[in-house]
Amino acid sequence: MNDYREPVTGRTGLLSPDSIGILYHASLECEDPVARLVTLAAIVPWDAISVAGTPIENLDRGAGTLRVVSKVGVPNPIALGFEAASALDLVIGRRRTGCVLVDAGGFMMKDDRDTYDYIRELLGFVDGRTLDLDWSFRLIRESVFADMVDHGVSLHVAQAQAGLGFGETDDLREQRAAADWWSYRMGIVPPPAFALVDALRRNGTWSPRGDGISPERGGGTR
Repeated sequence: MNDYREPVTGRTGLLSPDSIGILYHASLECEDPVARLVTLAAIVPWDAISVAGTPIENLDRGAGTLRVVSKVGVPNPIALGFEAASALDLVIGRRRTGCVLVDAGGFMMKDDRDTYDYIRELLGFVDGRTLDLDWSFRLIRESVFADMVDHGVSLHVAQAQAGLGFGETDDLREQRAAADWWSYRMGIVPPPAFALVDALRRNGTWSPRGDGISPERGGGTR
């Protein structure tokens, strides 16, 4: 039986960081919250549905971590890079309870073929042109993991970032560095040092849309 999260054409190659970056930015521009599953998949290379279904209370903004429970019930802390933390703030918005990501009706995202087909349809056009890119959530995850390992990220750090680790770890600083490195690989220019200091001073977050710093933590972009 085919996995609806596999590439529809059976492609076996991996996605390049640039291709994943295109999907990431396209998902940010899409108004439908369902597309934010791609936002999460591209910047936090876990199983997207697991991240989306994680309780908001599991996000520790002070420590910069998100504790995701795997499908076998093991809690795994993920260290968030700057862009990943900003993307989560965008996805969560002003909500304080419930799941990290909900649909337009406020319900948990469904893990089924209809959801994935709908997202592919939503992201089928970018800037008025057809997005000729064969992708799946599984392929995004595998591509991020492979790119990290191929470029010298420690195996245990890449496994932790991709949700392939074994519960509690003590490598959060290394994870965060790897997460920031991955966002740079996608073509996201890191914010200037002075902007980071200003964001910290204002207790805000950098907008993943690139339009400034949101004035309050967890408030999304303006």
